[in-house]
Amino acid sequence: MTTIAAPSPSIAFAPLLAAPPASPDTRVRTSIGTKAAGYAGKYVQYHVMLVCPVTRRRWSVTKRYSAMLAFRNALQKLYASYARSDDPLVQQLASLLETPFPPKRLDPEAGWVIDERCVAFRTFCDKVLDTKAHLFQLASALPPVWATYIALVQTFLEVPQAMLSMAFQSRSSLPSETECSICLVPFSRDDFHLPGVVVETQCTHVFHQGCIAEWIETAATCPICRHHIESIVGLFLPSSATSVSV
Repeated sequence: MTTIAAPSPSIAFAPLLAAPPASPDTRVRTSIGTKAAGYAGKYVQYHVMLVCPVTRRRWSVTKRYSAMLAFRNALQKLYASYARSDDPLVQQLASLLETPFPPKRLDPEAGWVIDERCVAFRTFCDKVLDTKAHLFQLASALPPVWATYIALVQTFLEVPQAMLSMAFQSRSSLPSETECSICLVPFSRDDFHLPGVVVETQCTHVFHQGCIAEWIETAATCPICRHHIESIVGLFLPSSATSVSV
């Protein structure tokens, strides 16, 4: 059994421009599965322990290399279908697909091959989680490219039904709060280029997503009013982000 801790990947999807994200803590371990008697019936399966960057909820999925590759190929096909679009998600997909992905190898059970894949899968899954697609509500009115991407991610990651959902809301102007009350860094217009960089709790308090994610890891209550955090809305300005409505 092998456990690999990959280097922290750069965040390319919903960049926390005013507050650095928490260190990625996805973990990958492996085991040998069997589908028939004998050596030829053995295969390596990868157990990926995931942590939501917003709610800090943990869950795990078990995938073979072929499933990981099929998922990436599906994302590649989606990107190719919308490559000429100016939708921000297309740019995010391009960044995700630039993440190094391990090629097929002649000996998939070799130790160095398993190590290579563990490192790559951790980085890849961290970047997928950074898009927050696992938190979307598919019942919302979403542009086709977003709906397809979200469905692919939620199916592949086997997202728990009870996962805290995140809606997105466009604002015509910046919120009245001028700074994040956790890190005390002022909000800027750039923070609202992508949905989810700045979030609002159901008690209408606004924070950097990375800051409130770290806060929730130790306390599930709002740092200002102490109400229990039950829902989060990602804020964005319609002039600089896709028109996602809920």
